[in-house]
Amino acid sequence: GITITKKTGSSVVRNRLRRRIRELFRRTTPFPEPVDVVVNVRPGAERTAFRDLAEDFARLVRRAGEPGR
Repeated sequence: GITITKKTGSSVVRNRLRRRIRELFRRTTPFPEPVDVVVNVRPGAERTAFRDLAEDFARLVRRAGEPGR
C-alpha cells in the first residue's frame, strides 16, 4: 500500500507521487519472499528526484529480504 498525507501537496502532487511509487514496484524484481509492504510518503518527497526514490526503494527491497524481518 501507499500512503501520502495532504501535507505533501495538492491532489495532483499526491497522485503523481503515487504513480511514481507504483512504477518503482513495477520496475523492481519480485521481493525475495512474500511480504506486505506499506510505503509512507513523507512531505518533501515531491521534490525528490526519481533516481533517489528508486535508490531508497531498492534499499527497502534488500531489507525486506534479510533474514529475521
